[in-house]
Amino acid sequence: MEKFIEYVIKSGGQPFETQKNMTRLLKLLNINFIDLMGELPNFQIIIEKLLEKYTLGTTISILDTMKHLIIYYDCDKIYMHRFVDEYNNLIDLKENKRMYSKFSIFEIKKRMSDYADSFLTNHHSYTQLRTFLVLYLFLFEIPLRLTNWTRIRLEYNDFENLDDFDDYPFYLIVQQNEFYFIFNKFDGDRWTGQHIHKITKKKSYSLLSKFLLNTRNSNKYFITNKSGKTMTNPNLSNAITNFTKEYLGKILSINNLRCQYKQYFHLLEDEQMKMNIFNL
Repeated sequence: MEKFIEYVIKSGGQPFETQKNMTRLLKLLNINFIDLMGELPNFQIIIEKLLEKYTLGTTISILDTMKHLIIYYDCDKIYMHRFVDEYNNLIDLKENKRMYSKFSIFEIKKRMSDYADSFLTNHHSYTQLRTFLVLYLFLFEIPLRLTNWTRIRLEYNDFENLDDFDDYPFYLIVQQNEFYFIFNKFDGDRWTGQHIHKITKKKSYSLLSKFLLNTRNSNKYFITNKSGKTMTNPNLSNAITNFTKEYLGKILSINNLRCQYKQYFHLLEDEQMKMNIFNL
C-alpha cells in the first residue's frame, strides 16, 4: 500500500484521507490490500455496502480513493467509464438531495401499482416498459440488487423440470404460459440450494406477458437493450433514475429502494420469502 500512497502524494492527493479511506474499504470487504484488485470489478456491490454503512459524503470520499486506485492499476477504459457513471450518480444525489429524499417505499408501491394500469393499456416505448417492469417486479415480486437484474437468463422451455435449472444463479423460465424466476445459491462452484418463485399476481403476470411479446425469443437475457444485446449495469441504473425522475418526481435508484426495503421488510407482504431473494 505504501507505493500507492506515494503515487497519491505525487498526484496531488491527500495521503491521510487516502490512508483512512483504504482502511475503511479493506475492513468493509474483510480483505488485505493485495487482494483488493480482485474485488474492484464488483464495484456496484462495493458501493451498495458502502452506502449501507457510511454517509453519502463518506462513500463519495472512499470512491475518490478508489478512482485513484483504478488509475494506479491502469484499468481499462470501459471499466473506468462504468465506474465514473456510478460515481457521478452519487455526486448528483449529493447535489440534488431534495429530489432523492423524503420518499416512502409504501408511497412508491402505490403509485407504481396505479401506473401499472396505464402501462398495460397504453403504448410505451420498449425502454420505458422495461424500466417500469424492473421497478414493479422489484417492489412486488423479487427485490434483487441492481447488478443481478442484468444477469437473469431467459429460457423458453416446456419440457424440463424446473429444478433441473441449477447450473446458473438466475433464470426466468417461460413454461406453458407461466413465469418462474429461479434462484440458485452457490458456495464457490458448489450448488447449495434453489428457490423457485412463480409469478401469480395478475398485474405482474400481465406486465411480463406484454414485455416478452415485445422481445425476441432468441434473447439470452431477460433485461437487455432493444436489440436484445446485453445491458450494462450503469445503463440500467441511469434508465431507472431517469424514469423515477419523470414519473415519480424523485430520483431513485435500486439501492435507495433496497435501503428502505431492508428497513421496513417486516411490514411488507411475503417478507421472509422476499428477504431470501433480497440477500442474494
